[in-house]
Amino acid sequence: MKWYLAAGLLLLAAFFLESSLLAYATYVLLGVLVVSRLLARIWIANLSATRQCDITTAEIGDKVPVTLTLRNAGSLPVPWVLAEDLLPQSALQQRPPRLRVKGKRLIIALIRAGSQAMLRYTLECRQRGHYQIGPLVLETGDVFALHPRVRV
Repeated sequence: MKWYLAAGLLLLAAFFLESSLLAYATYVLLGVLVVSRLLARIWIANLSATRQCDITTAEIGDKVPVTLTLRNAGSLPVPWVLAEDLLPQSALQQRPPRLRVKGKRLIIALIRAGSQAMLRYTLECRQRGHYQIGPLVLETGDVFALHPRVRV
C-alpha cells in the first residue's frame, strides 16, 4: 500500500513540476507493481504439494522416508518457491534428539509450467512418542520481492 501512496505522491510532484519524464517513470512503476502483485497471486494459487510417507507407525531405530512433490499446475513458470516441511521443535531440540533428520526439509526451486520439484528426507525415530510431520509452508512472490505470498 505504501508503494501506491509513494507513486501517487510522485504523480503529484510530476504534475506540479510539469515533468513528463517523471510521470512516465511513475506510470511504469505502477505497472510493475500491479503486474508483480497479480503474478505473485497466480503463482501461489497454482502450486500444490503432496506428501508421501508410507509408514504411519514406527519402532525405535526405524527410518521413515518422506517424499514431498511440488507441482506447478499453471501455464506460467514460478521463478522461485521456498518450501519447508515443519517438524515438532521439541523433538528436534531435545538432548538427545527424539527425531534425527537425514536430508533437507527445505527446498528453493524454480518450477517450470506443468512440472514438479521433489524434496526427500528420512526421519530416524530415536525415542517413543507421537510426532506430527508437517504442515508444509510454501513461500513465493514476485521477482522483486515486493509482494511475498505464504501458503500453509
